[in-house]
Amino acid sequence: QQRAQPGYNPNLVHVLHGLDADLIMLALATHEAHFYILREEVLFGRRSVEATEQRREESGFAFKQKLMDEAAGGTAMELSENANKPLQRLSVPVLREYLANEFSSVMNPPFRGEVSFERLVDDVVFMCFFVGNDFLPHLPSLDIRDGALDYLFNVYKRLLPGLGGYLTDHGGKVNLERVDVILAEVGAIEDYVFEMKHKNEENDKKRREMQKQNRTRGNKMPAGGIANAPQQEFQKMGRAGRMLAADNKDTKLQRGHAAKEELRQKLKEKTKPASDNANVAEALKRELLGAGAKRKASEIASEDTSTASNGDEAMTVDDETETSKASESELTDEEKKAAAKGLKEKIKAVEQAKLNDYAKNVKDNVRLHEAGWKDRYYTDKCKADDVQDNGGREHLFRSYVKGLCWVMKYYYEGCPSWKWYFPFHYAPFASDLRNIERFQKDCETFDDSEPFKPIEQLLSVLPEDSSHAVPKEARWLMADEESPIIDFYPKDVPCDPNGKAMPWLWVVLLPFIDEERLLAALHPTMEKWTTKELLCNSRGLDDGYVFLHKDHAMTKEISFVVKSKDDYVKNKFSLSDKDISKISCFFGLVRKPLSHELLEFDENSMVPLPKSASKISRSSDLFSSAVEPNEAICFAFTEPAMASHSSEILSGVVFPPSILTDEDRRIRRPRLNRGGDTIANMGGHNKSHQSGYGSMNISSYERDLAMKTGRGKQMYQAGTRAWGTMEPTPKRHMPTMNRWQPPPSMPPPPPAQQWPGAQNQQTLASFGGHHNNPAQQQQQYSYQQQQQGRPQQQYAYQQQQQGRPQQ
Repeated sequence: QQRAQPGYNPNLVHVLHGLDADLIMLALATHEAHFYILREEVLFGRRSVEATEQRREESGFAFKQKLMDEAAGGTAMELSENANKPLQRLSVPVLREYLANEFSSVMNPPFRGEVSFERLVDDVVFMCFFVGNDFLPHLPSLDIRDGALDYLFNVYKRLLPGLGGYLTDHGGKVNLERVDVILAEVGAIEDYVFEMKHKNEENDKKRREMQKQNRTRGNKMPAGGIANAPQQEFQKMGRAGRMLAADNKDTKLQRGHAAKEELRQKLKEKTKPASDNANVAEALKRELLGAGAKRKASEIASEDTSTASNGDEAMTVDDETETSKASESELTDEEKKAAAKGLKEKIKAVEQAKLNDYAKNVKDNVRLHEAGWKDRYYTDKCKADDVQDNGGREHLFRSYVKGLCWVMKYYYEGCPSWKWYFPFHYAPFASDLRNIERFQKDCETFDDSEPFKPIEQLLSVLPEDSSHAVPKEARWLMADEESPIIDFYPKDVPCDPNGKAMPWLWVVLLPFIDEERLLAALHPTMEKWTTKELLCNSRGLDDGYVFLHKDHAMTKEISFVVKSKDDYVKNKFSLSDKDISKISCFFGLVRKPLSHELLEFDENSMVPLPKSASKISRSSDLFSSAVEPNEAICFAFTEPAMASHSSEILSGVVFPPSILTDEDRRIRRPRLNRGGDTIANMGGHNKSHQSGYGSMNISSYERDLAMKTGRGKQMYQAGTRAWGTMEPTPKRHMPTMNRWQPPPSMPPPPPAQQWPGAQNQQTLASFGGHHNNPAQQQQQYSYQQQQQGRPQQQYAYQQQQQGRPQQ
């Protein structure tokens, strides 16, 4: 809406804050040259932390940060604004550079129509939908951790020149006939992917079991003469140090990151009996909990601390037992740190015990890695009920394809329909999505509708425990057994492990909300709502509000709108009238707020805190005091008229300077699946015809050619199957074959010596690059027969039997 307005600044810089990965796709879809996303830094595991610290050191970031901290003083980091997680700036211009480098080989495809990098970016955004987004589950065979994006990009680069155009068009339109070709390639490798995933899961399970054994058994060799030393301390020693430690010799051979004498002291502290750490942990926990009577340290010491794996019971504290606070105050800082660490490890042990229990009890009934997986999938109770109750397989396929088009439209032109949703908990297989162009008409029409009002939306997404957020008269709908929509709020929500051991990977089978039933049950209760509750259920008259400080440059230009009596209540003022869009950087209409939209305060008034503020726990005093007068003025704002989004860079853009080096442009595949097998290197040109390099996804031309030349059986034996078949062909070992054999119906040519000048014919044919002349064919036969030890005379006999002369 904004960039389609005349006078829009094409070099406007946009900054968006949020962790959602979809924001990256949305930023690419804007085709703006200056777009940045602020994201909280999220690190997973020790290696991720170490890699981040190393990058900071190498880039000079750590040194610059140190200088800034020293300049700000010692109390700078104690400020509340510095206590939050550090932010990262994701530069979309740099991401666009990487995409241009990735797809440089297809930057100018042989299309008759428009050829543009921006259109290619739209295709990239669309392909990312296959690995999942906020509205659709990912295809079962495509997972980012398995290299799905790399595979899709490889397939796209290989097939794009022959597609005749891009997958998508301006305004978020999708060409399903071309998308069908991409899905055919994905469907062709499903059996291979499921076997690979099972192999990786088994290897990962063995790895976790080995780690568990290493953690529990201690060290076979004492470190520094101390028995049962922690594994991490034992690994800190060098090879020579471990050899000396095996002889119980006093060793000082340690690595540079640990002080020589301090290591021995650390080992002594860390190898105390487990009960000591547990006792200190319990004492620290009581100290952190604050007021109330506590248990005596002597009572804690007398208990068995090995019950960490017995669930939450190990965490209980008896508040009825008294103890003196003097013993707690005697804890040193080192003891408190050790106690905190012990408590953290105990909680981690409890959680790990739960996860191990989940993993043992999960049963994989579908077994995607075994033959017959599709029949088992669609007959599994959870999947069968989900498909049957929501319209059947054909409706599943249609809904998923329509969902792809809905999301693309949503990205580029706004929500095409507020009624649409994907009515299934599971995505179909790519091999089921064949000939999807038959759904093209369904994807071009969406029902006109309006979004839910606020209270209606809350009833659609909140559980019964959050019923306090809706009007009193409507709360019984979420809790009473007589409620006509009580099935929308189940007490227990079923979950389908779907073969996954970790609970966060399970499919939560929440019921879908029937809009008509919800509104029919809610509307009768509105008669008893208060005026305030009715107001809370309204959407407002405009698109939003704009707040400006009195010192803002734009305030001076449009303050007359607020100061006027009734001139700009019904008649809205356009921000483009006085050419103030150069100041505001956006377009639209503003008006004076109505009397019920404002809360009047004088210059000395303060906005008090709501009553619920006292119930909010905070780590700082942020938002804990009344709002002081901020001298701001308010306007009601309306967006400009909707215009079709064009996938192009606007004229007048000044691109940021390129920062990628040659090393950055060298394409490297990421380390995925903890180093396990992936499909990241499949789907492209390189060795795609060979097993292990993409033989699963040969082109339709190669597949048809193999069938015509009698190699169809070999193709299936190599593990490749037609993408539309219901079941994968089981893998079989290929029989030992000659390098080349004639078809049974074609007799072999006569021996080489019967052809005068055969040597010359072969020499000439070698420059032609083919084997169509008889001389070269007969010599090839002669060579093969000699290698196999078969006499040449057999050829003459065969020729005589067939009545053909030798000359």
